[in-house]
Amino acid sequence: MIDYLHSIKQDSAQEFVSSYNKIIANDNIASVIKQQGFKKKKEDMQALASYLNSQLQTALQDTLQKKTELLNKEIDTYIGVYQKSINESSIPGISISMPPFNVARAFASGLAGLTTFGALAFWASTFGNLGAYILVAKGVSLLSALGISVGGTAAAVSTVAAIGGPIVLGVALAIITALSVFAIFSGGWEQSIAKKIVAEYDKNNCLLKFEDIIDDYWKDTEMAFNASADKLESDWKKYLKDLSDIVNNNDIEEIQHKIKLAKDVQSFFDNIPLPHYGLDSSAMEISDKESEYLQVVQEKNKLLLEVEDRDTKLEAAQSKMNRYKELLDEEIRKSSLAETNISILTEAKKRLLDKQKNTELKVSRLKTELENQSKKDEHFENIESELASAFAEKEKNADLLKEVTDQLKYEKDLVEISSEEIDKLNENVEDLQVTNDSLRREVAELTAQMEIERKKIEKHEKEKRENMKYKWKQYFPNFEFSSRTVREFVKFNDKERISIEQKLIELKSASDPRCLSRGKVEHEGESFDHLGFNFPNGDPVRILYQVCRHSQIRIIRIYKHNEKFLQ
Repeated sequence: MIDYLHSIKQDSAQEFVSSYNKIIANDNIASVIKQQGFKKKKEDMQALASYLNSQLQTALQDTLQKKTELLNKEIDTYIGVYQKSINESSIPGISISMPPFNVARAFASGLAGLTTFGALAFWASTFGNLGAYILVAKGVSLLSALGISVGGTAAAVSTVAAIGGPIVLGVALAIITALSVFAIFSGGWEQSIAKKIVAEYDKNNCLLKFEDIIDDYWKDTEMAFNASADKLESDWKKYLKDLSDIVNNNDIEEIQHKIKLAKDVQSFFDNIPLPHYGLDSSAMEISDKESEYLQVVQEKNKLLLEVEDRDTKLEAAQSKMNRYKELLDEEIRKSSLAETNISILTEAKKRLLDKQKNTELKVSRLKTELENQSKKDEHFENIESELASAFAEKEKNADLLKEVTDQLKYEKDLVEISSEEIDKLNENVEDLQVTNDSLRREVAELTAQMEIERKKIEKHEKEKRENMKYKWKQYFPNFEFSSRTVREFVKFNDKERISIEQKLIELKSASDPRCLSRGKVEHEGESFDHLGFNFPNGDPVRILYQVCRHSQIRIIRIYKHNEKFLQ
């Protein structure tokens, strides 16, 4: 698989380089200008630069998509080998119900410790709830993982956007700056601009940056695949060991202990005392209170998401407003520079007109003198030569006058465009300021609502803690629970609380609770025994406890963790 990864990585780079060289080419760019109808205007040059960059993004995305889809097929084949072994497995002479082993789930769970997935983001997004859970838990939404109709390439495309923005801006500014030069010439301006764009992309080492993106994408993919493959191999070995233990387990005492433990669990749930919300509380009232608590928690979480959403929008609006202000300053600077150029060019035009007028008077005078002179006169040839020189000067002045007039028109157009842009940017800044003020008010209102919900949650949790202490006192009379344990226990969901209570029953049923310890764990400067297990969703959990005199057991803390030792 690793060799295959290296192969498609090399293919991706070669395929994209070919696409890049076709897009960022003089003839292609000149053709795009003509086909799209771009003119020698500021807005069109910015649009042209953005258009080319979007073509590169599309080329990169298409390339990675094709290779990612090929890789996913290879991954399914790789996983299929394990699944085939399970389907064909049998234990001769022994009839037992073998514990299930989900190959795809084991492979996917290897991604849980990573922050980047590369091409495996697409594979994970297709793998049901666990894949979606892994992506969301790591801050990668399912939509982001899929990209724009493409699985797993969003990270690469977002990186392109990060480098593409400055490049588009740089190319557009370079073209706009050069427009004053292109404007003097009437033909072939498309090729001139195309050459300028190619030079700007080369100057920014764009191809190398795109190749780096492709390289990082497949490096992340290889890292993610290795992590998933290692997790699959580890779980597979544990599965085989568990099968062996089941087959070879003839320990009658252990079986009897498990039977006793199962009966204790059944007894706990059959005889568990109902929480005393009040002497006249019915089961329906208890259920209503629990539902109300869950609803309040959901409302608080919803408000928290809304506050985060408003904060994100506020930050984006502020950033956009700052950008508009920068553009506004730039437009004002351009307008001021153009006004200065207009003054200079107007003066130059005036001087040229005066000079042209003097030249025309000189030509008229020489024509008159030439008519009055005889062709045989020795001054005839001198006058004729001087007249030719005056005509040449007149034509030169006319050409210069046309250049100055064209440039003056360009500068005036630039002032007009900048003026419109300034008005538009001022409107945008004002609109964004209104939006910012509105978002700030919304954040303040939502924060106040969230505080109300927080107080409701505190009230519910206090009530639940009292009920929990009452219940545990009835069934675990020899246990002493720390206030932190009770406070944090009510925050677990129903399935998690059931898992915890099953382990507490196991501690209660053990003849020597110390034998269940998986080792000592340091907590607040002391060492405690711990019982380690996993919640139904796979999260690792610890119960820290201490065995005291007279078979008393102190429960110090119950918590999730992400440490690899002493699981």
